[in-house]
Amino acid sequence: MVAGLRWRDACLKALPEPSFVERIHGADEPRFQADGKPMIIVGWDVRERLHHIPEQIVRLLDKYALWGDPTTKETVETTPKIPCIILGGKLSDDFLIEIARRKYLLSLPLYRQAHDFNALGAELAVSTMCDGVHALADFLSPIHRAINAQILRETVIHIDETTMRQQSDTHGIVQRYLWGWHANRQVSFHYGTRAGDEVRAILGERAPPGTSVSGTSPPLSPRYVVTDGYAAYDAPLAEAGFIHAGCWAHIRRSFKAIAPNWTHAREIFSEITELYKCEKAARKAIEKQQLRGDAADACRLEHRTHRAQPAIDRIATMVERYRPLYGPKTMIGEALTTLANQFPKLRVYANTGCVPIDNNTVERDMRQVAVGRKNYLFVGSEDAGSWCATMYSLIESARLCNLQVRAYLHRAVAGIHAGEDPETLTPRSLRGKLPKAKPQD
Repeated sequence: MVAGLRWRDACLKALPEPSFVERIHGADEPRFQADGKPMIIVGWDVRERLHHIPEQIVRLLDKYALWGDPTTKETVETTPKIPCIILGGKLSDDFLIEIARRKYLLSLPLYRQAHDFNALGAELAVSTMCDGVHALADFLSPIHRAINAQILRETVIHIDETTMRQQSDTHGIVQRYLWGWHANRQVSFHYGTRAGDEVRAILGERAPPGTSVSGTSPPLSPRYVVTDGYAAYDAPLAEAGFIHAGCWAHIRRSFKAIAPNWTHAREIFSEITELYKCEKAARKAIEKQQLRGDAADACRLEHRTHRAQPAIDRIATMVERYRPLYGPKTMIGEALTTLANQFPKLRVYANTGCVPIDNNTVERDMRQVAVGRKNYLFVGSEDAGSWCATMYSLIESARLCNLQVRAYLHRAVAGIHAGEDPETLTPRSLRGKLPKAKPQD
């Protein structure tokens, strides 16, 4: 509780101070006492409150000079036009960025945004905003592909998927999935079905194994993918040469739910808790010694070798002993079966120092998607799902890199207009070059 209060106080201190708008009351004309003697102001009764001034919508007029012959008035030269995403469109690039930021960062559906903007005199149709988001996502798609390429060159990748309802002309509402691929403070989303071919489609875009972001080729080393154990990952990852690691958090949740009712479940849950205590101890040792990179991995592996691997062996023994005692349809029977089936993947992390114990990293990336999905209910088409994947990829990656989302999107748009390499415009490439995010971003 004390730590939570310290975090809250730190956030409050980091918030910008609101500007002051001063209003003077009662000083506009002279005042007199009952006997006619004039009065002077001897002080102020100051009442401070928070006040809201509605934002402003303006009509942006870009006037380009037309140069011509002074005699005939014929145009000889036209001032070059400022590049924009929608040529001749109703919405400026800045307005498109604001619409996308509100939808994918603040989870505001377009119809709610239209209501707010039109109250300020914008006269916007939802269809116009939808076309604008489409244009912005297509414009920024090269950066999305660059983020994906950078992620697929990493040694450890996290993958997870979440549902996304889609409106279909022929089948009403259909179930689709948004796949999240996370590595090194960036996440790339992919929209599609839940089939293993979706994994192959993403891996088909990957760079040659061992190639770094800079294009150099260091010695090949094992590469890992951490997932929740979904079977559709197995074949595609094996074909691409990845080692498939499991997620202990999923197993822990299952046994935590049933631990109060089964003694054997409590025993296994206790051993899983020991694994997380080992991770906590390793993390404290790394922070105390200020270790980084390979040194941190070596420290973590040492802790896992002496503490986690024996606990995993004890869990394996318990599963082998207890599984025949319960029917496959009972809650503990299902939990034991899942644990037994996932065991080869669950062992992977303990034999390395670089692979995390669970897949919580990418699951946290899915929170913003879950909030947005609850607000706008479904995406309107297959194409809309792809725009959604692009915008979530850029915005969530900017957040992971602690960048102000609005500032990052402005820089990304300007960079594409200027013809810069998309690899240099990813959030990870721009870390330290743009304003850091504030607590309210």
